[in-house]
Amino acid sequence: MNDVSAGKVRNIRDCVHRLRAVDPGTLEAIEENQLVQESLVLNVQRACQAAIDLATHLVQTAQLGPPNDSRDAFRRLESAGKLPHPLSERLQAMVGFRNIAVHRYHALDLRVLRAILDQRLDDLLAFAEQVEQSAG
Repeated sequence: MNDVSAGKVRNIRDCVHRLRAVDPGTLEAIEENQLVQESLVLNVQRACQAAIDLATHLVQTAQLGPPNDSRDAFRRLESAGKLPHPLSERLQAMVGFRNIAVHRYHALDLRVLRAILDQRLDDLLAFAEQVEQSAG
């Protein structure tokens, strides 16, 4: 695995570790603490961006053509057989959350943040693991 990929994989893992360390465990606890909210959102945003950057890098390395947008990088990896469809779909959905968090297109729904913490952190780790194994 090259240095770019290794750095992105490490970043994803570090963010997930921080998320799990900071997570208060309930939606109510997140709603009550602005500092916790900001830490959680920032680390989800960073982990998502690292996954997007990693996917884009892999698409470029494999010469799969330039992605049209962040979601398209995952679609191209899926089409090339480098990413399973269910994981690709879930990572594409996280791009939407990242876009909302970064650009504030509309109010951030903390229930979505809670769902990501409960159900989607392992998707980020699975992507990082898959990249490591395929480079192995």
